[in-house]
Amino acid sequence: MKPRTVFKFWFAATVIQAVTTIVGFEYFKKNINKTFSL
Repeated sequence: MKPRTVFKFWFAATVIQAVTTIVGFEYFKKNINKTFSL
């Protein structure tokens, strides 16, 4: 594989990981808020 292709793949994987983490954290916070409001 070309270095540029590898870099694009790595960049995409990093972005996906970051988005997944942020979405998961927001979801977790919402669940915590629901739990404490009951």
